[in-house]
Amino acid sequence: MEQAVLLSPWIVLLLGLALAFFGRALVLLQFGLFGALLGALAALALLDSLAGPGGASDLFRLVALLVGAVIGWAFAGVLRRVAVFVLGALVGASALSRLVPPEVLAPGLAWLVGALVGGLLLVVLESPLLKLATAALGGLVVASAAAALLPPPAGALPWLCGLGAAVLGAIAQLTRA
Repeated sequence: MEQAVLLSPWIVLLLGLALAFFGRALVLLQFGLFGALLGALAALALLDSLAGPGGASDLFRLVALLVGAVIGWAFAGVLRRVAVFVLGALVGASALSRLVPPEVLAPGLAWLVGALVGGLLLVVLESPLLKLATAALGGLVVASAAAALLPPPAGALPWLCGLGAAVLGAIAQLTRA
């Protein structure tokens, strides 16, 4: 039977603080790195399929990896923005088509207006919402680490540590551009 791998509470505390104070940047970095990885792999697979029986030279493979990584990074950013718009459009269309009676606005037009407003609104609000969400999640991680680090009758102190990290992290993220 395998033993569970436990992270040190100090590492969890550092990860929670990083998430609380730099969460949006970390999330965007992860999206970009994932896109770069997929782009590099796709470019390498394309080069290998187009190369003859001898295969491509190492220099061509390296150039394909780099070009694919850059294209994948850019594509991941565009795809993230499109996904955010689509999510906002679905919520906005659903909300407006249910809130506005058909006598006031035709259902198709209500759906279209709701989709446009919801999509644009979520694209505009994505950055502050992501900052607030990552600060809150980082605060929860800090609270769990503090609960493990503090002596047993800690009471509400771990939750106060987490709340402080979340509030300070949100302020720090929201004041940065």
